[in-house]
Amino acid sequence: KGPVNHVFSPNTSHKIDLPGGTSGATPEQPGWLSMEQVYFDYFLKGIGKPMPKIQEITAEKSTNGNTKVRFKVNSPMPVAAAQVSYSVVGVEWTKRKWETVQATASDTGWYEAELPTKDLKDYFECFATLSDSRPVSVSSYLVWCNY
Repeated sequence: KGPVNHVFSPNTSHKIDLPGGTSGATPEQPGWLSMEQVYFDYFLKGIGKPMPKIQEITAEKSTNGNTKVRFKVNSPMPVAAAQVSYSVVGVEWTKRKWETVQATASDTGWYEAELPTKDLKDYFECFATLSDSRPVSVSSYLVWCNY
């Protein structure tokens, strides 16, 4: 048992199209994430700083009918980007079309994003993704929304 982080890359298959993802792969290490070196250095060698962590995520209906997603972050490094992705439930996971909106830091230490979901008729799921300055990217758990 130990700390667990995960990362989801919307609308990709077998690659991570995020900072620290597979774009840094080499012929010697095809499919590797460039952030794996940071991970192994920290967790196996005790070198560097831990991965960022999305500690809490909530979604609630806004007064305008959209969905407001808020998430709390613990990051030892400066945050470079934060976003929320969402998709309608009911389509096979690998065939879903995910929409992504940028999240902004609030003065309370939370990140917030407004999802234009007022026209969605079905259930949908969303998750937050955070990238730090190394770059390392992590995602939250999926949040199920049924308004």
